[in-house]
Amino acid sequence: MVSAASRGTLLLVGFYGRGNAGDEALLQCVCEAFEDAFDIAIAVDEHGAYPGFWDWYPYAGRRIVHQQDLGFIHRTTDLRGVLVGGGGLPFAFGADLVIEAATRGVPAAVAGVDVRRVDSRGGRDTAPMRAYREILAAFMVRTTASALAAERAGLPAIHGADFALRLPVDAAAEVQADMRRALVVVREPPSHDGLPRYTDEVRTVLRALEDAGHAPTFLPFAPEDTRFLGAARLAGLAPSIESWWNPRRLKQLIASSGLVLTIGRLHPIIFAATTATAVAAMGLPLAGGGRAPGKLRDMAAELGIAY
Repeated sequence: MVSAASRGTLLLVGFYGRGNAGDEALLQCVCEAFEDAFDIAIAVDEHGAYPGFWDWYPYAGRRIVHQQDLGFIHRTTDLRGVLVGGGGLPFAFGADLVIEAATRGVPAAVAGVDVRRVDSRGGRDTAPMRAYREILAAFMVRTTASALAAERAGLPAIHGADFALRLPVDAAAEVQADMRRALVVVREPPSHDGLPRYTDEVRTVLRALEDAGHAPTFLPFAPEDTRFLGAARLAGLAPSIESWWNPRRLKQLIASSGLVLTIGRLHPIIFAATTATAVAAMGLPLAGGGRAPGKLRDMAAELGIAY
C-alpha cells in the first residue's frame, strides 16, 4: 500500500461527464486501476457536461476540474501525472493541460487511443504530432492498426488495449436474461443529409431480426442516441432501454441478451467481447455519404468480431 503522504494526485483527462457509456466505462476502469496508488482528480468540460454528472460513479466525492482550468496544475503541489485517454483522443485533446504539466516537470501520458490516417497519405502534417509526442512520457494505442499507423508516422507507441475491457458486469436483480432479445445500438451519422435512406436501412435491420426470431430492443449508449432515435423516426419501432449513464448496467444487459448489433458505436463491441453474447458491428450507408468510423473496423478485427 502507498502511504497517504506519498500518494500524490493523478489528473485524468477525457471526454468525461457527458453520459457517453463508452467514455464513462473508460473512466471507471482507469480510476479503479490507479485509485490505490493516487488521489484521483477528473478533468471535464463543464460547459458540455450532462447536468447531474457529479452524482454518478466515479465522480461523487472526487475533485472535478474544469478542462480549461490550467491553474489546477500550479495549485496542486502533489500532482504526480496527467493521463489522457482513452478513445479517439490521440492528439491535441487535453494538450493545454499536458503542456502546462510539462512546464512543471509533471509526466503526462496518452493511453488507450486510436491513431489513423496520420501519415503523408492521409494528407496531414505529422510534425506537430511528433512534437506533441515528444512531450509525452508514454503513448499507448489500443489496436494493431493504430500501432502500425503510429509507426508509419514516426510516432513511437506501445500497443496496449481499451481500458473498458476491464469493466465489471452489474448484478441488478431487475435485469432478466432473455436470449431472444437483440440489442440494437444506433449512433447518429455525421450528417442528416439523406437521413430517410439511413432510417429505411435501420428499419430493414429491425425487420430482419424479427424474421429471424429475435426481439429487437434499442440500447442507447449516450443521451444523443435517444434524441437521434426520435429525430430519425425510429423511436417506438422497438422497445428502448435507457441506462446510458451506467455502463456496468449496459454490460449486464448485453450479457443477459442473445445478440448485440452496433451500428456506428464502438463500445458495444468492447462490452460484449468479454461476455458470451454474440456481437456484430454493422456499417450502413451513412447519411451525407460519410463512412462508418474506421475504429469500429479496427477494433472488430482486433477482437475477432464480425463486421
